Formats: sequence, C-alpha cells, structure tokens
Amino acid sequence: MIFAQQKRKENIVEYILYMWQIEELIRANDFDTEKIYNNIIQYYEQPEGKKQEIKQWYDRLVSMMKEEGVKERGHIHLVAHLMDELYELHKNLLQNNDSEYTRMYQNNITNIETLKSKNPDNKTNDIEVALTALYGTALMRMQKKEISKETQDAVKSISNMLNVLAKKFKDYETGKLEL
Repeated sequence: MIFAQQKRKENIVEYILYMWQIEELIRANDFDTEKIYNNIIQYYEQPEGKKQEIKQWYDRLVSMMKEEGVKERGHIHLVAHLMDELYELHKNLLQNNDSEYTRMYQNNITNIETLKSKNPDNKTNDIEVALTALYGTALMRMQKKEISKETQDAVKSISNMLNVLAKKFKDYETGKLEL
C-alpha cells in the first residue's frame, strides 16, 4: 500500500506493473488476507497499526477482484482504467507529433508487432503489449530463466519508451503538459 501510493505519484508504468504483481500475489494466496498477512505483511518493518492498514488495503483489493470477476486473470477496473488513460496519452502524443515520444515509439514498432504476433488472438493495444513484455521479462528473471540478448535489447528499448510515456503522463496529470 505504501509503496503503491508512492509509485502512483511517481511513475504510472511502475505502479501498473506493481499492481499486476499484487493481483498475482492475491491469487497465489487464494484471496485469503490472513494468508497474505502471514506470508507477507507480518514481515514488513512497520508498526502493527500500519500493518493492519495494509491488510485492509489488501482486503479491498480482494473484494474488488472478486466483484469484478478477475479471480483467474485480468485486472481490476482501477488498473485497467489507468492502462486506458496511458494508451490515450500515447495516441495523443503520436497525433500531436511529440518528437521525443514519436521517435521512441517508431523505434519500438517492430518489437511490439513481434510480440503481438506471438499471440494473434490477443486484442490488446500497443501499450498493454509493451507493459506485458516488461512484466513477463521480470517474471522470467525472478524464475532465473534465460532471456536472449535480442529480447533483453527489445525490452530495454520498450522500457525506455514507457519511461518517457510515464514522465509525460505525470506532466499531463500535474498540468505541465497540455494536449
């Protein structure tokens, strides 16, 4: 919760990826906040009152996931909405010819199209494909799976593009960027 709040303010991409991780963590703990408390929260270096606050945050997320029907897969509306907002900003930056972002996107079109072609039934937009690439690569690293140099290079380039998009999103939210 504390980390999520910080990420939401600082970097929308990191926040979305973190929330995907939290959703998976909730699934792995069978939507049971007592399990989550025992397996995770109790080890936080926080006072007991703060741990209870964090547990309540998880309780709310568990409820949302159940109510929104994302127990097996998918993302809560809160996260899906932010992904939609990020995609809208992406489209606006391209339409308004933001030179920095457009250049980075053009450099990644082939990477994104290659990723899309690996799952032709998936109808996600370019930004969700890019986010999924970062998330999937992070999972592979955690599982100590080998990642080809080509994939590492592609993901690094996509990550750089998403970092620029995240900065522009923050600027847009704070009124420093107008479209």
